[in-house]
Amino acid sequence: MKRRILLALPAAAAVLTLAGCVTGQPPLFERYGRFALVSTSASGERDGRFSLRRTSAGLRLNLMTPLNGILASIEVTPSGAVLETSQNESPLRAATAEELMLRTTGVAVPVETLERWLTMKGDRASEYGWSARVLKRRDDGMPGTIRASSTGVSLTLTMDED
Repeated sequence: MKRRILLALPAAAAVLTLAGCVTGQPPLFERYGRFALVSTSASGERDGRFSLRRTSAGLRLNLMTPLNGILASIEVTPSGAVLETSQNESPLRAATAEELMLRTTGVAVPVETLERWLTMKGDRASEYGWSARVLKRRDDGMPGTIRASSTGVSLTLTMDED
């Protein structure tokens, strides 16, 4: 357990730095784990780590390299979505996170739907042209591994144990 905390500290510091400041708001929902995105389009294959956190202010999805370097951070609020990357580029803004994902990866991943998939009670869900199914459950009954697919795209999310 101590080793996991020590390994997570650099990632946590990077996420807080990228976020700009700590809001101090307790999370209403939070999940961490690994992702693998496979697409037949030009974006090809991407994998790494993710964190998804909902607070009363909105939703934040952080995508990290396998070694916890920041790839991108997407924040969704009622006023729209903002994507920041680790390169010193200006943030991208759009009405939805899906639009930002489409622009940057070529795949319109339904970011706000991820939370529902990560907490689904049943074994399958279909929405927005995506089908998700639970491949494995954690000891607490929550989904442990989920595979979601849409035309030419497969997304696998594997949650860390808390």
